[in-house]
Amino acid sequence: MKDSKKTISTIVYYNLIFAGVVIVVFFYALFFTDVFNKDYKDHLRSFSGSWRDSSGNTYVVDEIEVKEFGGSATLANTLPTRLSDDDCLCFLSSNTNIKVYLDAEVVYSYDAKENLTGMGYGTVCHTVGLSKKHAGKSIIIEYSRVSIKATAGEIFNVYVGPASDYIHMMVRKDAISIILTLLIIFFGFAIVLIWAGISDKKNIPLDILDLGVGAGLFGMWLLAGMPVAQAVTGTVFFWRVLNRLLIMLLVYPFVRFFNSTTRQKKKIYEYIAFLATITVMIMIVGLRYYAEVDMVDSYVPFELASVAVMVILLVALIIDNYRYCKRESIPIKLNGIYVALIEMAVCSVIEVIIYFFHLWQHHFGNFIRIGMVLFITTVMAQFVNWWMRDQAAIDRDRFINRSIQVAMATSNPSDSIRVLLEYIAKELRASRAFIYEDKGDGKFRPSYEWFAEGLDPLPKDGLVLNQESCEKEFLEKMSDKPGLNAYGAIKSGSTVIGFLGVNNVAQERSRSLNEIVNIMTYFFAQFIGQRKEQERMLFYSYHDPVSGARNRSALSEFAEKKMDYGQPFGYVVCEVAGLREINDNLRHENTEQILKNTARCLMDAFGDDNVYAVSGEEFVCFGFENDEYYFINDVERAKRLFKERGCRTFIGASYCANGTSDIMNVIRYTRELLAKDRESQRGQ
Repeated sequence: MKDSKKTISTIVYYNLIFAGVVIVVFFYALFFTDVFNKDYKDHLRSFSGSWRDSSGNTYVVDEIEVKEFGGSATLANTLPTRLSDDDCLCFLSSNTNIKVYLDAEVVYSYDAKENLTGMGYGTVCHTVGLSKKHAGKSIIIEYSRVSIKATAGEIFNVYVGPASDYIHMMVRKDAISIILTLLIIFFGFAIVLIWAGISDKKNIPLDILDLGVGAGLFGMWLLAGMPVAQAVTGTVFFWRVLNRLLIMLLVYPFVRFFNSTTRQKKKIYEYIAFLATITVMIMIVGLRYYAEVDMVDSYVPFELASVAVMVILLVALIIDNYRYCKRESIPIKLNGIYVALIEMAVCSVIEVIIYFFHLWQHHFGNFIRIGMVLFITTVMAQFVNWWMRDQAAIDRDRFINRSIQVAMATSNPSDSIRVLLEYIAKELRASRAFIYEDKGDGKFRPSYEWFAEGLDPLPKDGLVLNQESCEKEFLEKMSDKPGLNAYGAIKSGSTVIGFLGVNNVAQERSRSLNEIVNIMTYFFAQFIGQRKEQERMLFYSYHDPVSGARNRSALSEFAEKKMDYGQPFGYVVCEVAGLREINDNLRHENTEQILKNTARCLMDAFGDDNVYAVSGEEFVCFGFENDEYYFINDVERAKRLFKERGCRTFIGASYCANGTSDIMNVIRYTRELLAKDRESQRGQ
């Protein structure tokens, strides 16, 4: 046990060191590298203001859209007088065709290309290379909507400076959003891997595969809507397609997941979710190709429709599940899911408030991300809790099954108890396992125990316990003795017949300890019951049921296998006088009582194991005194007891000082003495 504790302490020590190293590494990376470096701000100059149209009107480009100019705009500005060869004109555009002129030359152009979503491309990062020779010169941006039917289009976040610093600024500006988005994607990927690693997928209480897929899709949809994704990867239309279509694909996996959390698990909700997803996808793509409606214009209605369908189905699922559980009087067991939904709902409401009331605009989108992170972590916490309980149940069942196999290896109940007690102690790495048993004298004494080398056995004086409150009293009295980890009452029906306890269980083995101990008490109760039944059967197979003395079978076994005829012994034959007349004239119960009294007198004189009932009225006794004097004293004591207790008997007794080589001669001689005693008493 000391080695086990030392091992545990060593493992904990190593874990603490490892955790400390990890913390130091992250602390250093966070505070002593360029994470918080803001030098990029010194290299970037805002260039969104002072843009002029042909009429001389000035604008801040972040505040205008191309539709305000009839679909196209041409704006000019003067570059700073100080430029370096690393500087660029950096800006973001949304759904516009762009041309940039320097010295009346086109130095950069970007034209939208038709794609699955239409002509729109979302938000794109542009960098136009500059040099020292361009300092103080006029720069012109000509931009227009991507198609005649398109309405939206703008450029914004215009800066002059190195492109790397501009991207750095974008990342820093959206750092919280990026981290939360990547965290959601990571959670989704991790959940799918967890699902793939579970062998018994049929018994998983939650459909975590759909949760993982849904979380991954949601995270990719959020990432696709961030300009940093395009700026870092250099791809445009890949992210555009994901941004327009992934939101429609979320309905099916999330509805499947929530359906798995209900009691009924109705497939109808999954069918509706699938049909709704397919219908929305067909309609938005159909409008794109057959009605030539760009997803720039059709996206929002279909996005809201998808969200509405998902919310309606989830509400219906919750209500349906509640009614079913109430009707069947079964617990709902969705507290964790409700908490996760509330977290998500609160964060969604905050997003709506931000959007409509224009509050905390720089945090728009972050609360929905926080809501999803909270949602996933809450659900996974519930899943991990289930997994831990399930693993504990598996370990417990394996332990119990093995315990039963070990106990059943022997047919003797007492041996089964000893073997099982030892197995429990060794498997739990306990220092001691013990059973206190009710001995019928008002005390519970240790009847079986296993203890590690170097320990002393429990004292045999036992515990005085009141049957009505023995469990509480046992715990109170055992609490004074250090090391008790768990105990359980061994019961026969509602009566406590003993206690099972284990001391100093290894920490890594303590999971489900109380449950294991309580379950094992049932097996020990069975074995104790079998032992008592075996003892009872053995008692009656060797004892006379009326008198309580040992019977003829016991006498035959003793005489043939156990008796040492070479040692001194005395032989007694006792006959109850007038038993037949008593049985004829008095009640049968009186006859039985006379036999019991007679047997008790003989057992008090010669010992319980030395008195045998050989017929309905005759007993045989052995006396193993080394001197005939003491044997005669035993015989005389028996006669005194007969007289005191009102028993009329005839006795023949003989003593073999040197043993005998022929027991039959001893028996014949003793019976002759019995006959003489009978005649002498009848002659009186």
